[in-house]
Amino acid sequence: SADKTVRLWDVATGKAIRTLSTQPDVVYSAVFSPDGKAVLTGGADHTVRLLDAENGRQIRQFTGPKDAVYTVAFSPDGSTVVAGGVGLGMERPAWLWNVGSSEPVRQMTGHTDDIYRVQFSPDGTRLLTCGYAGSLRVWDVSSGAALSSVSLREELGLDTLVLYSGCWLPDGKSLAVCGSDSRLWLLPVPAGKP
Repeated sequence: SADKTVRLWDVATGKAIRTLSTQPDVVYSAVFSPDGKAVLTGGADHTVRLLDAENGRQIRQFTGPKDAVYTVAFSPDGSTVVAGGVGLGMERPAWLWNVGSSEPVRQMTGHTDDIYRVQFSPDGTRLLTCGYAGSLRVWDVSSGAALSSVSLREELGLDTLVLYSGCWLPDGKSLAVCGSDSRLWLLPVPAGKP
């Protein structure tokens, strides 16, 4: 949040239950682990943190990102985390870590635009990244190799499209993505050029 806090909310009442953590700068992304015991955060202070969901204690700070982190995600089994965001120069990497180590396993490079969304496939073997310039990329998690990419700006003829979010459908064969033009697209996982 803009007030630099991570809070738990009661979805039924809309009231804050408690503040888990106060961070040095704006928090852009926070997600629960699959078992609900931890919260992963990313923020303007270039950090990715793993917090205890019960008491807010920092379990780990992951190293790597040099710029703001816009998006974070857990793998379906909770063993791996990923983050993406802003980058300097021509590369905006997605960073991948084993949850038990602060050192990155790898960087997945290829985005030339800021990464606004990262999400693991339902089986955890692939990763979806969505970018500011309307780009979608699918990655192999075990190797870090780009499997496919597509520019929705080019495919749809929308010169100013920004992709804000994307997710895998449960079948692992399709994606839902939404962007700055207020539309939602359902499309097959892109195949072809990485």
